Amino acid sequence: NPYKNIRRTYDELNKVSREESIDYLSQDTITTWYTYDANSNLTHKKTMAGATLEEIVISYQSNQEVEAIRFYTNGELRNEIQIIYQAETQTLSSVISLDHRSKLMEIIRF
Repeated sequence: NPYKNIRRTYDELNKVSREESIDYLSQDTITTWYTYDANSNLTHKKTMAGATLEEIVISYQSNQEVEAIRFYTNGELRNEIQIIYQAETQTLSSVISLDHRSKLMEIIRF
């Protein structure tokens, strides 16, 4: 997009730590911050667009497999995904998705 400027800031491991997108036509600015753990796994993505703050928080098991992903809007937990692996083989067993607003839960088993 020729009317958009994107600026990125990198941490000492050359991972994106901040991204700013400026739309020259609308004058909208979207800023995103990224946080990583000691294993370079993305643990937190925070995006500010106008007055809305969207956050994604990712947690990992000790073997570095994704365990849960939580989605927040302006600090309120909206959705959450839990990922369950078989203990013996660490293969994917189930994915549980919960919409905190509607209380609708979906379970997918493999």
